[in-house]
Amino acid sequence: MRTPGSTARFLGLATLAVAGMFLAREALGADPTGWPDYPLDPDRFRGFGNTLGGYLSIWKILGCWLVFLCWVYTTDWINQDSQIHRMGFNLWNPITVGTFAVAFLLVWVIPVFWFGMSLMVVAWLAPLITYIFYRNSKVEDHLKVLTPDHLKHWFASKLKVFGVKVAPEQVTAKAAAPSIQFSATAGATPQENEGQHLVARQLPGYEPAQRLMIDALDNRADAVLIDVGETTAIRYLIDGVWHNSAPQPGPMGDALQSVYKTMACLDAPSADLKVGGDFGVKRAAEAYVCRVTSQAAEGTKRLVLRVRSKKMTGPTSLEELGMRAKTIEQLNALVAQQKGMLLFSAPPAGGLTTIIDVILNKSDRFLRDFCSVEDAQRREHEITNVEVTTYDSAAGETPATVLPKLFRRKPNVLLVRELVNADTVRLLAGQSAECLVLGAIPARDACEALLRVLLLKVPPQEFAPAVTAVVHSRLLRRLCDRCKEPYPAGPELLAQLGIPAGKVEMFYRPRQEKEGICETCRGIGYHGRVGIYELLHVTPAVRDVLVKSPQIDPLRKAAREAWLISARDQAILLVARGVTSLEEVQRVLKS
Repeated sequence: MRTPGSTARFLGLATLAVAGMFLAREALGADPTGWPDYPLDPDRFRGFGNTLGGYLSIWKILGCWLVFLCWVYTTDWINQDSQIHRMGFNLWNPITVGTFAVAFLLVWVIPVFWFGMSLMVVAWLAPLITYIFYRNSKVEDHLKVLTPDHLKHWFASKLKVFGVKVAPEQVTAKAAAPSIQFSATAGATPQENEGQHLVARQLPGYEPAQRLMIDALDNRADAVLIDVGETTAIRYLIDGVWHNSAPQPGPMGDALQSVYKTMACLDAPSADLKVGGDFGVKRAAEAYVCRVTSQAAEGTKRLVLRVRSKKMTGPTSLEELGMRAKTIEQLNALVAQQKGMLLFSAPPAGGLTTIIDVILNKSDRFLRDFCSVEDAQRREHEITNVEVTTYDSAAGETPATVLPKLFRRKPNVLLVRELVNADTVRLLAGQSAECLVLGAIPARDACEALLRVLLLKVPPQEFAPAVTAVVHSRLLRRLCDRCKEPYPAGPELLAQLGIPAGKVEMFYRPRQEKEGICETCRGIGYHGRVGIYELLHVTPAVRDVLVKSPQIDPLRKAAREAWLISARDQAILLVARGVTSLEEVQRVLKS
């Protein structure tokens, strides 16, 4: 993503350097008045013009300097390109710099100039050509460089500046275009959406914005963060963890943000004001929705893109989610009930939406009437035979606004994706005597989920009798099966984890020695996620605590007596099986 400004600066510095060489040569060849006489062999060549001060060949120095400038340009490109495409810049930078540095020093030592000069050219071109062949074998066709199509398109774009049209240009440009399409969807009318798209296509950052989206999808990113200050910081959210991408110049970040805001029909936000909008993304046969959130912060302009497939992807069953067989059996029995209130909880990005979607897809939605209540600002995946009723939180509405109308329909199962206030919970608690109610709330564990409902100012006497169970989920990153490495499970560590001595011989962790970039996880060490699930049955003892002393410690004690298997115990079991690492468990449970 080299900007026109960086190229102009490069050419300006090169011009100044060459001009400085000629000025220095003129200074050395000036009138030698005042210099002492020194006998020189008249038959010996003394450089350019055979004048005093011409002991070095200006043409040879100029040739070396031009090769050096070309090397700087291509090495800078390798450095940026290898970071953008994750080609291992920490490997290629030493190769390109070290090889040329040795040759650049030797050219001044080797007495035969043309031999030294040839060595320097080889030291420049050999790593460059090797890198190009390597990267072209890894990237998609439209990203390959120095191919016939790429060269034709490059020459056509340069000649176009001078008014020369090349016949194959349109075909070549089409072949080189990114294999992704954007579509505006946030406008009030199709005509407005088309207009926004046309405006975005005219912006200079449109193609870089497409390529950034391609790279994010290739890296399995769920979100992209673009922070623009003096430079542009870009980060990807992969498996719930933010990872830095290659930084870009500030103007490039402004160009990217302009495109995404235009596609999402966003006006320029005022300070500290968050605004959001959607636009469509299509790549091959896969369609996505990209949610754009913009915020002006101190010294930076932040844009967050959250990318979600229009259709459900990933796990389709509770077994694939990593849930234990006994927990699955108990959960299926709870969902099959005709009455009661089943509460779901998870920390942010903890798999709450996924587990609810899987349960809905596995339920009998043909013999039972399912209704769902969702915020119009945060729509979820469409599920067959689940009728969705929306409320607009931006207009001050809550689920309680639409629930009375739904009650008159008498559904068999009623799902509310967010329990946002006491009125909503009280309505659902009363309806739980007529149908099965599913509700969701963010929390760090199953016991905390119950208390968070009460923090909404819900009377415990109304909530406690209605709730039947809590399902809490957390997500751990899976170790990459291709590059994970074992290490001995010492007796002290086993004792700390509560594992009997000799039960486990090896634990696993991400590869410590980075010999090369793993093609599966791209050097992260983890690929995909697995869930750990707490299923808390609300027994009479738990209800008694909720009504009389709703505090976390008494509630956890009652939960243990109700045979709750904690998330910690389940996570340690996954470590013992080599599914995840101890470091990942510590990261997730501490949060």
